[in-house]
Amino acid sequence: MMKVLITGGNGMIGRFLISTLKDKYDFVVFGRRAKPKEFEVEYCQGDLLDFDQIDKALEGVHKIIHLGAFASISEEAPIQQLDVNVKGTYNLLEAAARHDVKTVIFASTACVYGFVADGFSPDYFPIDEKYLCQPKDTYGFSKLAGEELFKYYSRRYRINTVILRLSVVIDVDRGIYFMHDEDTKSGIGWAYIDVRDVVEVMRLSLESKFDKAEIFNVVMDGAFSQTDTLTLLKKYYPTSDLSRMAELCKNDPMMATYSNAKAKRMLGFKPRYKFGDYCQKKEKQMWEDK
Repeated sequence: MMKVLITGGNGMIGRFLISTLKDKYDFVVFGRRAKPKEFEVEYCQGDLLDFDQIDKALEGVHKIIHLGAFASISEEAPIQQLDVNVKGTYNLLEAAARHDVKTVIFASTACVYGFVADGFSPDYFPIDEKYLCQPKDTYGFSKLAGEELFKYYSRRYRINTVILRLSVVIDVDRGIYFMHDEDTKSGIGWAYIDVRDVVEVMRLSLESKFDKAEIFNVVMDGAFSQTDTLTLLKKYYPTSDLSRMAELCKNDPMMATYSNAKAKRMLGFKPRYKFGDYCQKKEKQMWEDK
C-alpha cells in the first residue's frame, strides 16, 4: 500500500481525508499537537520548522499532502506566519527531495488572488488560474511563496506536483452557518467547497501524473448564494469586467465566480455538493427543531 504523509492532518480536511481513504493508502500524519486518541494511523509529532523531525518522518514515504499551515488572514503574527508557511514548506520539500518522494500535493488558497482584501475589485470574472495573483495579506503572500517553492522543486527534481487553490472549505454545519450573509460572503466571492469534495480532488491528485507543477482552483459548481451571480457582481463589483460572466450566466445564472474548469478537464474532478444541498439540510433542521 502506498505510504502518504499528511502534514497538519489534525484539522477538518485531514480527518475527512483519513477516514475516507484509510483503506486505500497507508497514512502517516505529521503534526505539532499530540496524537488524537481517535487516530488509528501512524502519527509523528513534530514541527515543520525542525528539519530533522520532518526528515525522519519521511522515511519510506511515497507521496505527500501538505495541509500544515499558519492559516489566518489577520496580521497579528506575520513573522510566525511566514516562518511556518514558507520556511516550513521549504524544509518539507527539501526533505522530500532527499527521500525521492514521487508526488507532492499542496493545499494552497484562493487568497493568493487578493480577493479577501477590502476594496479589491477583480479585473474579470470568473477568476481562473491565469489570473494575476496580487495577495493583500501575509497569509495569501506566504501561500503564494509556498506555491513558488513547490514549482521550483518540481522543476529541479521532476517531482509530480499538484497545487490546489482551495476556496473556503466547509462541512455541513459550517455551510449552514455561512448561508445567511451576502455581505460577508462577498469578500471571498461566494466561493466555497465541501470538505468531501476536497477529499475527492486530493484523491484524484494522488493518482495524477504531470510533467510539471499544475495549479487548480477548487470550488463548488455555482456561487454559494440564493441570489443569481450577475446580480451579486453588479452590486459588489461594478468596476470589474463582467462581459465573460454575463455570457456564462445565460446558461447558468448561479455560475461560480471562480472557474474550476481546469480541475475538471485535467483531474476529472466532479464536485458533488452545491449551495442547494445546504438549503435542503437547513430546511430539514428547521422542521426537526419545531
